[in-house]
Amino acid sequence: MALVKNGYRPLFIDLVRLITSPLEALTNIHHAHGDFVQTKFFNKDLVFVSKPESFEEIFSLEAKGLLN
Repeated sequence: MALVKNGYRPLFIDLVRLITSPLEALTNIHHAHGDFVQTKFFNKDLVFVSKPESFEEIFSLEAKGLLN
């Protein structure tokens, strides 16, 4: 999982890009930072996942209580 600065990717610039061009913004985020990108938005943790096959693993870990 690619994380930056205190474990989180700064979101403000990407938020503007997500609003104006969502697909391009998500593609750029994942090309620059990897398949999993974690950030905070109004004190909520967000994880952007680029590969659909990862969702099964994420939900499995969550069901086991291994994710917050």
